Amino acid sequence: MIGLRWAAPKQTYGPLKSFIVSYQVSEQDRQIVLSVKPTPCPAWPHLYCHTVSGLQPDTEYIVLVSIQ
Repeated sequence: MIGLRWAAPKQTYGPLKSFIVSYQVSEQDRQIVLSVKPTPCPAWPHLYCHTVSGLQPDTEYIVLVSIQ
């Protein structure tokens, strides 16, 4: 499991509806893509948070967050 947090984009063209969180094991082509609602972090209300679970230990992942 990994906890992610990120800042809002400086400029948007309309309201924030969701973010795309995608991740994959390094050196592999299979990518998991999730649509995530903008959820402020309890400890950092100026940031957004999401937890990704089901990851394998001792494995390197590539994680990207983008706005939808």
